[in-house]
Amino acid sequence: MVAIATLTLLVLLLLATLLYGSDIWSAFRNSLSTSGTILEAGEYKLARMITPFALFASVGLAPSLAILLHGGCALLSLLTLVWVALKGWQLRHIIVLAILTGTTLSPYAYDYDLCVLAPALALAYQAIKTELTVILRAVLAASLLLATGYGLTTALFAGALGDAGFGLPALAGLGLILTIGITFHAIRRFEANA
Repeated sequence: MVAIATLTLLVLLLLATLLYGSDIWSAFRNSLSTSGTILEAGEYKLARMITPFALFASVGLAPSLAILLHGGCALLSLLTLVWVALKGWQLRHIIVLAILTGTTLSPYAYDYDLCVLAPALALAYQAIKTELTVILRAVLAASLLLATGYGLTTALFAGALGDAGFGLPALAGLGLILTIGITFHAIRRFEANA
């Protein structure tokens, strides 16, 4: 699977280079640099973002510390993914964790990027249904609503709230962290009982 994904990526990169020329790579590098500068300056609407970076930065941590903590979350997610793959967990559960890990990698992500949670949670449904209490399932549902709906709600009411609406804490990041943690807990219990 990794080999096919890598080969696909290389073919697409080569195709893009052939179609648009090699200048696209300097433009891509410049775009990343600009995005990083804007992100570090806190000029994005953090309340719409779903990342640990946005959560930490929106509650007052310095952008450099927030990005460091975000990197720690991303590294923890990747290491967990490697660990479960080496332990031989069911492929569907590894795919769930790969999707969830993907949501933690970039510090720049918005609530509309979370549509990938649907297939992940569908694949984890059996573990969620059998291994979580009714209370934990309710907390999972609430955290999922927080992750996917908080930013949209702040955007819908931005006019009524004025600029303060986008100065709210990025609680969607907390919702995403809780969603990942509870889903991992359910899968871990399922795997242990299998």
